[in-house]
Amino acid sequence: MKTPATWRPAARKRNTCAFARFAFYGVSTCNTTEQDKLAKNGSYPSGHTSIGWATALVLAEINPQRQNEILKRGYELGESRVICGYHWQSDVDAARIVGSAVVATLHTNPAFQQQLQKAKDEFAKRQK
Repeated sequence: MKTPATWRPAARKRNTCAFARFAFYGVSTCNTTEQDKLAKNGSYPSGHTSIGWATALVLAEINPQRQNEILKRGYELGESRVICGYHWQSDVDAARIVGSAVVATLHTNPAFQQQLQKAKDEFAKRQK
């Protein structure tokens, strides 16, 4: 390693974020069949929450009349990860930031913008 002094703080932080909440406390989750696999998986940030929140943001744009319900559902998906013991609250909070950043970045992509408009148009036609 050519930059050990630079790497050490990052590696130390990574080690503190490596344990899922259920593994740290030795308790069961809502789905005990996955625990052995998930105990070896890092918890920060929550991938499920990142994807769920990003999806909710996009769906809320497609269907603004149901925006509140869609965003609430996306938010609750993240909270369920904490309730079931898979993640710490900070994992979920960071994941929402990641999901928001991904969607913001997607909005700079012309292909995404075109596809989003097609989805909005398609949805609007089905609402009539």
